[in-house]
Amino acid sequence: MEIVIDRRLLVPLGVLMGVLVVVGLTLLGRAYTPDPARVIRWADWQAAKVERQYRRELAGLRRDLADLAEMLRDNPDPVRAEMAASRVAQRHADGLGLLARQREAVVAAAEVVRDWAAGYAGYDEAVAAVNAAVEVLDNTGGGGDADDR
Repeated sequence: MEIVIDRRLLVPLGVLMGVLVVVGLTLLGRAYTPDPARVIRWADWQAAKVERQYRRELAGLRRDLADLAEMLRDNPDPVRAEMAASRVAQRHADGLGLLARQREAVVAAAEVVRDWAAGYAGYDEAVAAVNAAVEVLDNTGGGGDADDR
């Protein structure tokens, strides 16, 4: 099999590749340029990185808590609840110190939901634990989305 490229196509292909590179760099620059646009220092970059990590971790806690609340709406399923509690405990074993209290509340709620599903705790106790964790997350500064700021 032989590939034949017409030399007249090289110039338009080169122009197209150049345009694609410029568009890609523009999109990349818009994603990482601070508002207002300025040259960022190393400390600013590190602070932005920690802020992104904070938002990601908080969103993960909210998702896990929503999953726990969904489990309370269904019939008790000890296996599913045990897997969810283990996953929550592993996922949130460590993280930012700013969210230690929130992690503890979500892990505690997962354990109570697990106990409820296994028959060791009452439904009201599980609902109270999830609601307490929701309250802790709702009182967290910074909200859930970047658009909330």
